[in-house]
Amino acid sequence: MKPMGNISTPFISYHDINVDETDLYEDAWGFDSQFSDVIEILNKVKPVPGKRLIKRLVASVREKN
Repeated sequence: MKPMGNISTPFISYHDINVDETDLYEDAWGFDSQFSDVIEILNKVKPVPGKRLIKRLVASVREKN
């Protein structure tokens, strides 16, 4: 058996990781985030929720209060 003190794992902090030349979105999700891709995704997102969703949310909040 080896003593526990002889086995170690080096620790690094987030500041030690260099990501200057890395596109984190492309690396994480596998798509190239060119400007046209970002605009296309933003067009699919609804910035204002529908009235039905707002009514359900208000009703839920009123139930809990």
